[in-house]
Amino acid sequence: MSVAARLIRVCLLTLCSLPLAGCGGGGGGTFDPVQHDLDVIRSDADLETRRRASRNLVGQSYSDEQIKQMMAIAKDEKQDNVIRARIIDAFASLGPERGNDLLSDILEIGKGAPSGSGLQQAVARAADRLSWKN
Repeated sequence: MSVAARLIRVCLLTLCSLPLAGCGGGGGGTFDPVQHDLDVIRSDADLETRRRASRNLVGQSYSDEQIKQMMAIAKDEKQDNVIRARIIDAFASLGPERGNDLLSDILEIGKGAPSGSGLQQAVARAADRLSWKN
């Protein structure tokens, strides 16, 4: 057997055994994109990266714990208002069945927002979508 053939054989055996050894598998847990985006929003130094992560939240499904984390970010007046508005838009996608409980907190956030701002507009959209219509 030539040296090249042996090298190819070793490489193929190595590649085939990586999944069995757990290499590149991510530690056995499942990837949660919502939690990843929340972690980015809270910790990344780059504003544009945090804003992209907040955009990704709209239209996702959230656990109760993630909703609490999102509300804490939205209530944080030191947080970027674009990020806060996108989180409010994410809440609006929950619908009245799940989001109605958040309505008073969302309206409270809107009280402190400048008139005509994107944050206040997001609050108005969310209030409309989360309210029970009779």
